[in-house]
Amino acid sequence: MISVFSYAKEAFHHAKRTVLTFVSWLAAIWGVLSFFLDAKTGLYIFLIMASVCVVVAMWTFLKLFVSIKGGRVTVTMFGKRTTTLLRNDFQVNMDYLLHSLTHEELKRFAFIMGIDITGRLDISSESGVAHWVLKYLDENYLCEQVSPMDYIQQELNKELKSHPSGSLSYGDCVEIRCKLQQKTRTDSDTMIPCNLVLIANSRKEVPNNKKLEEKMLDDNMSNIIVPKVFDYLLMTSWYTGCMMGVLGTNGMRQPYQVIFSQIINQFARVCCKDMRSPMLHLYISVRESDYNRFNMSLSDLEKYVRQCAGYYTTWIQESEV
Repeated sequence: MISVFSYAKEAFHHAKRTVLTFVSWLAAIWGVLSFFLDAKTGLYIFLIMASVCVVVAMWTFLKLFVSIKGGRVTVTMFGKRTTTLLRNDFQVNMDYLLHSLTHEELKRFAFIMGIDITGRLDISSESGVAHWVLKYLDENYLCEQVSPMDYIQQELNKELKSHPSGSLSYGDCVEIRCKLQQKTRTDSDTMIPCNLVLIANSRKEVPNNKKLEEKMLDDNMSNIIVPKVFDYLLMTSWYTGCMMGVLGTNGMRQPYQVIFSQIINQFARVCCKDMRSPMLHLYISVRESDYNRFNMSLSDLEKYVRQCAGYYTTWIQESEV
């Protein structure tokens, strides 16, 4: 009940801005019309406008409440390009997209997550995305008749052979394309395209004992990691959509809102840099527990995306003049 109330509160405060803007326009229109109408007609028009305001207010609130409570809020950036915030763990949001996007959409969709520069998937921390995504895939799918973890690691090892040092550098991206088959289904028609773009964004000390003790050696690499991801997507000129978490927070050592803003701005930068780019949809996986630590809400994040959208829309229009 408390969570439902908090979502309703978020929706109310967020809808209030839209409703007040709408009401102010109607009030201005009625004020002008009242000079030309008699009192009775003016009263009727006022009542009609008031009724419209109530309907708009209720519709806006309900629409936002459903979006915020469902944890899926979409903002149109400019043109056909959109940013969608998905509130949940990465693997839950991944599952949602794997089963809601069409086969053709998934073929040109990338799931982006960070890995260690060594390319070893088994040392990903339990607080990181890769650990839980691979666990989710192994529990639910097969890939080329083997576990997704084994298949992805084999493909990564092939990539590492092309690197003289035998490891990746910060910002290196590795693309893994595979077809997932649900363990509960065995027919070939159930093959699900799944494209992973793995970016090296961490470095750990791994001792030579059975107990894995992780020590992060780098504090702030987000200024490298986030642009590298989008540069890679721009270079491939293939993907029409992607989903990523808030890359670069490094165990929440970096301010959540700063990294989040980098992702939004880099997506807009790539789209503005090449308006012919096929990249249309950005999905950001956000965990409530993470942004709450910085006293933020889903509507706060959505508000920021709308501000960025307004800025870049204006910038594009001015650049075309």
